[in-house]
Amino acid sequence: RLRQAAFRKGRRHWDIPLYGIAISSRWAREHDIAPVIYGTEKQWRQLDPSQRYLFQPTGATIDWSEEQEWRSRGDFDWSTLVGAGVFAFVPTVAEAERVRPFSPIPVHALESIIAEGAWPAESCT
Repeated sequence: RLRQAAFRKGRRHWDIPLYGIAISSRWAREHDIAPVIYGTEKQWRQLDPSQRYLFQPTGATIDWSEEQEWRSRGDFDWSTLVGAGVFAFVPTVAEAERVRPFSPIPVHALESIIAEGAWPAESCT
């Protein structure tokens, strides 16, 4: 289900995703992109050193786990996204029509995604 907006305690504001790139979790895992591991310093010490790049402290006053981040080790090669079942999203249909000619990946309007209540088919998870 599409989340239209969320209050981010850590940032102390509403987070309304207007622009972004949607990548399926299956594709991400196949390309060594993984969910962040949130935890304590003790948990960090227990992690295998090869997994520590995924670690984010939960924080004393802010629970960063609400962010549900994913990470890639090192630099990410954006050209690998072309034809990979990913898409970009922008706020309006008019903006999507302006951006499509310049984008190597499909571009969808967030207003259409919200109206339909689901992500486009190419974002299969």
